Amino acid sequence: MNRRTPLLLVAAFAFAFLLAPATPALANSTEGSWQYDDFHSVFRHWCDFPVKFTAVGAFKRTDFYDDAGTLYKTTLRPGHGLYVYGLSANGTTLQATSGYSAILTYNSDGQIATYTETGQVFTFTVPGGGVVLLRAGRLVLDWDTGDVLSQTGPHAEDYTKLCAALA
Repeated sequence: MNRRTPLLLVAAFAFAFLLAPATPALANSTEGSWQYDDFHSVFRHWCDFPVKFTAVGAFKRTDFYDDAGTLYKTTLRPGHGLYVYGLSANGTTLQATSGYSAILTYNSDGQIATYTETGQVFTFTVPGGGVVLLRAGRLVLDWDTGDVLSQTGPHAEDYTKLCAALA
């Protein structure tokens, strides 16, 4: 072995080491976008009359991909301004603002596995009657079955008071 061989080996290792970060890394990636909801629906199972439900506001959606490019999680975060929920019937409207975050996780086949919400989703109050609908804290649902996997924090659903307020 001549004197140049160790120097060439060091140079070869250094060159390989310098090239390693330059090759495409197999790492997780994200894609984000701002979106705007203007959702309207009618619920017929809460009261003896239809209740119009609205959800309006901006949010940031971020999709997370693994090394293979497979979507494994989506986060939804409050955006610019308020996210507003509304319930109305018979000329009466109740509104609630929101600042919660949601996370969707996906199965390996790309189907949604779980839905998690954290924070104050909504608090609907009736003047002089208090809270009629409240969802806050942390809630984890199985997407396919709708089963509650875990729930912490305050949740209140008083449909008798809600329907009386909207009657």
